[in-house]
Amino acid sequence: MKRLVVLILLVAAAAVAYRVHRERQAPLRALTSYADAVARGRHDLARQFADGELAGAAAGERHSRAGWVPVEALRSIGYRVDSRSESAGGREVSLDVTQTVGFNPPGVESALRPAMKATFRLRATVRRTAAGWRVAAFTSEFVAADEVSTRP
Repeated sequence: MKRLVVLILLVAAAAVAYRVHRERQAPLRALTSYADAVARGRHDLARQFADGELAGAAAGERHSRAGWVPVEALRSIGYRVDSRSESAGGREVSLDVTQTVGFNPPGVESALRPAMKATFRLRATVRRTAAGWRVAAFTSEFVAADEVSTRP
């Protein structure tokens, strides 16, 4: 009987920990969904993850990277959180994120991995709304473009 009680308590603790972790990651998921849609030139999809001014048609197009990388050449998009700060009420989260976009430049075909990568610094404010977490402010700064090393 004691083992059953311990097992039930462990399962309940794991469920609570998972729920807390999922809620803490929700602002980052909203930002990555928005940034992925922008990088792929899907402004209609980006507006679904935006709030306020960014929900307007021109706002998502302002941040498009499709002009320097053909959208069909995108191979992978990765994120690393550099800093995170929450407002006093927890209704807004400011995130500084490094985005790495893997792509094949025109004329280069790579079956296994992207031939080049570009790095961007993203700064965003994500706000909790009635519809969930939405990106309220977003800036993207190009950092560098490098060839992917051929060595493992």
